[in-house]
Amino acid sequence: MTQQGLPQWKIELISRLKERDTIEKPDSSHVIAFQELYQRFKGIESKYEELAGTDLNQELIKSQEANLNSTMENLELNKRLESLQTKHNDLIKVHNDSVKRVGFLNNELSTLSSKLSKRTEEHSERDKSIELINDEMNSLDIQNNLLLERVKGLEKENEDLVKRWLAKVKSDAEKMNDML
Repeated sequence: MTQQGLPQWKIELISRLKERDTIEKPDSSHVIAFQELYQRFKGIESKYEELAGTDLNQELIKSQEANLNSTMENLELNKRLESLQTKHNDLIKVHNDSVKRVGFLNNELSTLSSKLSKRTEEHSERDKSIELINDEMNSLDIQNNLLLERVKGLEKENEDLVKRWLAKVKSDAEKMNDML
């Protein structure tokens, strides 16, 4: 037993009957119309057989046949109209779904555009930082080269001073040796 107090098989039977009704219900108007048309046709056919000999009856039969043809044409047009209305409703659903999808994609596009602009700005900032670092490195490299040249100059000057001092000490030592 289910919550509704009905056995499961009854609930399933009711559900399947409802499904059948929703599938067959759109066509029931056509079935009824064709049954009525068939009855009218049988009535016209029997009258035709009764009145087959007279000219007036011939005209009546022709007008009834024309009426029957126009009725058949109307039924066919109604059927076609219903089919087109169904297609129209389906197209409206597809259109609405497409509009929703386009809205979603536009939101996604704006989000991605925003992210792209942020990334571009970050990239630009990084490029500026790298350029500043390169400039600083070049400046330090130039300073380093100048200092190396200065050190070389001071080393040469120091070497010259040491040679001159050694030469002076040597000459002083030789003068002292000569004095003794």
